[in-house]
Amino acid sequence: MITTVSNVLAIFSAILLGQLMDRRGRLLPFQITMVLYSIGSFFTAISGGFLSLLGARTVVTLGTGPEGSVASVMVTENHDKKWRGISTGLLLLAVPVGVTIATIITGLVVVTGGFNWRYVFFIGIFPAILILVARLKAKESQRFVEMDRIRREAKSESASSDIVDVKKANHDPVAQLFESDLRKKSLTVMIFSTLASGVFFSILLYATEYLTVAKGLSYGASLVVVGTGSTASIAGYIIATFIGQKIGRKETTIIFGLLGGVALFFLATSNGYGNILLSYSLFQVFFAAIGSTFVALFAEMYPTRARGAGQSLNFASQSAGYAIWPLLLTSTVGVIGWHNGFLIVEVIPLIISSLSLFAIPRVKPTDELEAIAV
Repeated sequence: MITTVSNVLAIFSAILLGQLMDRRGRLLPFQITMVLYSIGSFFTAISGGFLSLLGARTVVTLGTGPEGSVASVMVTENHDKKWRGISTGLLLLAVPVGVTIATIITGLVVVTGGFNWRYVFFIGIFPAILILVARLKAKESQRFVEMDRIRREAKSESASSDIVDVKKANHDPVAQLFESDLRKKSLTVMIFSTLASGVFFSILLYATEYLTVAKGLSYGASLVVVGTGSTASIAGYIIATFIGQKIGRKETTIIFGLLGGVALFFLATSNGYGNILLSYSLFQVFFAAIGSTFVALFAEMYPTRARGAGQSLNFASQSAGYAIWPLLLTSTVGVIGWHNGFLIVEVIPLIISSLSLFAIPRVKPTDELEAIAV
């Protein structure tokens, strides 16, 4: 319940901060997300019951939900065209690395040290504060500064710009996402991010149950499979980041998305520990590859006037997938069983999400942002 409620609230926080990014600048939301995370982590550590824990985790989610959208927009706008995709990929690579470090710390503190789990959240506050201090010294995106200047001058008939559509500069950022020039992109973002993220999160959440109940593995063997897949995923982030810079991030996402669907199909139809280990690990590699490219793709394909709102739509759709898919998987499995439920709820949607990207135009990875959309 806590996870579902938090993800639903993350949808709204992402959209609100997307508005803030395009209205007030990228820097303020960049700092707000870390403040919310720090406050939420502190109150998680001292929570005394279900409601206080729910409230604390909600505050954490209000910070972490939009964090990816704010950070990826900052990286996209502040890096040269030759490096923006690679920089975003490296940013996202920090996710599995951070999860691995957090897992090790949790093991050392709770399992080895015998301390209460609350100490883990106290520890997590310190790096968050260091990050916040570093962000206080960050500078506003120059693309936003220029857009904001043009927006103020837009009422003048003489106002003109090569980087912003002056006629649309003062339109509501969220409303712009569904105007004629951006509508197809935004609908594609919603379909792709909801389906792909829902598939990944529900598999991550129920991996050990699926492997033990449906595949007959022992709990220990299932943990080895999951751990191996998580470790292997790091390779996916690195490989796809550089491939995307060569052939394009749309094409890379489609290729690895379809490969991920194939890996899931083989996982669903495999028997034997070796085949299960291989197919699950390949899925993790392929999905990590998707993760390293689609965030950069969606950040660069929107114009500066609506980039914050567009990327926030991406992350809001991800949160929607996180909220919906675990419930959809468990309810479907309860009716038709693990095998058919897995094929219908996990394999098919991942393939559909990948194919949906054919609806958006190709984005050349070496184009300036203003050459992609204004």
